[in-house]
Amino acid sequence: MTPLVMLAAWMFRPETVAKPPSHGQLVVRLAAGRPPDNRIDETLRKHINDFHLIGLSTARGGASLDAAYLISLPAPDKIFALVNDLSRIEGVQGAEIKDE
Repeated sequence: MTPLVMLAAWMFRPETVAKPPSHGQLVVRLAAGRPPDNRIDETLRKHINDFHLIGLSTARGGASLDAAYLISLPAPDKIFALVNDLSRIEGVQGAEIKDE
C-alpha cells in the first residue's frame, strides 16, 4: 500500500513554485500642476534598474495627477525604501506598486 500512496503523492505534487514577477507598475500621485520632475527620476534611478513613464492621468476630479511607470521590481526589502523615498518628495501625495 505504501508504494501506491507514494505514487499518488508524486502524481499530484505541485508543478513548480511560482517565481515572483519581475516587472510591475508604479503609480505616483502628484499635486496638480506638478509634473514628474528630476527628483522623482533620481529616486527611481537610486532604487530601480529600469523604468519608463507609460501614462499620465488626472485623479480626484483634476486635483492631482497620476504618473504611471513600468518598472523592473526591486528586491522586496527595497520596495519599502522606494515608496518611502518617493513620499518624501514635495508634491508627491502617494505611491503605489502593483505587479503585472
